[in-house]
Amino acid sequence: MQSLVSLYSFTVVLNALLLQGILIYLVRGGRNAYLNSIMNFKKPKSALARYYAWRTKRLLHTVIEGIVFQLALIGSIVVILYPRGGFQLMLDLLAITLFVVVLSSISSIQMIMRVREALKKEGVILKQIEDSEDRIDLIRRMVEELYQAGAYADGHAWFALFKIAQQQDVVGWSVRDVLMEKSKAIAERIDSHLSEIGRKPDSEKGPGIQ
Repeated sequence: MQSLVSLYSFTVVLNALLLQGILIYLVRGGRNAYLNSIMNFKKPKSALARYYAWRTKRLLHTVIEGIVFQLALIGSIVVILYPRGGFQLMLDLLAITLFVVVLSSISSIQMIMRVREALKKEGVILKQIEDSEDRIDLIRRMVEELYQAGAYADGHAWFALFKIAQQQDVVGWSVRDVLMEKSKAIAERIDSHLSEIGRKPDSEKGPGIQ
C-alpha cells in the first residue's frame, strides 16, 4: 500500500505540473499572438490572441480562469485516484493533493495580480487622456517618455497604450495615430542607422593589407 501511495503521489505532482505547463503555454502563446496583433494595429483574430484579449479585458475574467483551472486540477486528481483506490487512496493522498492545489492557487493569484496591475495602469492612462484638453499632445509626451526610457520603460504603460488604440472611439483613434506616427519615426531611425553603417569608409574598419 505504501508503494502505491508513493507511486500516485508522484502521479498527482506530475499531473499538476502538466496542467500548469499547459496553462502557461496558453497564456504565453496568447500574449505573444495578442501583442503581435495590437502592435501592428490589427484586431486579434487567432484563438490564442482572442483568449488573451478576453482574460485581460476584465479582472473577473482572470479570476474565472483561475477558478476553472483549480476545478480542472482537482477533477483530474479525482479521475486519476478514485478508480484505482477509491476514497481511501484519495484520503491517503490528501496532503499531497492540498499541497499541489495550494501551489497552483499561488500561481493563479500571481497571474491575477499581474492583470490587475495592467488594468490599473490602463485605467489611469485612459482617465488622463479623457480628462486632457489636448489629447494628442499628452499622448505624444507619454509615448516619447516611454520611448526615451528604452529598456527601463514601464511595460504596463506600453501595453495599455496599444490596448487603448484598439478602441473604436476618439480616444482610441488619437492613441493609434500617435503610436503609428512614432512607429514610423522608429523605423526611419533604424534605416538611417543602417545606412550610416554602410557608408563608413574602409579606414574606419581597422588596418588592412595594402
